[in-house]
Amino acid sequence: MAAAESFARIISVSVQDVFDSSAENELYAYVEIANDTELAHSAQVVFRGYVRKAEKLVYEFLHEQVWILVQANDTKRHKVAVDVWLPRFPPSMEICNDLQVEYSVRATVDPWFLNNHIEKTFSVRRIAILKMPHVGCYQQRIKINKCVDHGGWYHKECKPINGEIVVDKGAYSCGEKIKVKWKLQLDSELETVKLVLVQHISFR
Repeated sequence: MAAAESFARIISVSVQDVFDSSAENELYAYVEIANDTELAHSAQVVFRGYVRKAEKLVYEFLHEQVWILVQANDTKRHKVAVDVWLPRFPPSMEICNDLQVEYSVRATVDPWFLNNHIEKTFSVRRIAILKMPHVGCYQQRIKINKCVDHGGWYHKECKPINGEIVVDKGAYSCGEKIKVKWKLQLDSELETVKLVLVQHISFR
């Protein structure tokens, strides 16, 4: 009895971990596909951007499809790319109440109703590109004039801390590095510094 005919299949999907919206104008992935049949086949690759809550899809804001022609009796690694203007999309981040902005690429050779696919997630990093005279371009200097171990309303045995804390600018994007400097005068050695970052999100 002849062996059953094998079908085309996705072997692997690979995508870089992070795309930088300020430097890249396309999303791309590599998809390896094997077709052991005597007939040509097609594969679908979809780049997705969406908001989810736990495992529930809340909103999909990016859905770009690419179709690949897979030749008969062939195994090949394909590069798949779509042109996108990444700055118009939100960066990968957790918003609030378990809402998550996420990106993924999925590939399949099966009909859509079978829901068989290989999917890989990736991140989009967005840097706020600000230009003068935007207020967020300027250094932020925070004056410090505090008393430590005060213990009362009078300033008899308190330990003063004077100086300033400086950040290089006033506005940041999710995932961006924040450079903090400080010049402080105090009687004892500074052992622990606690930084608190407050995130403000605006929806437009």
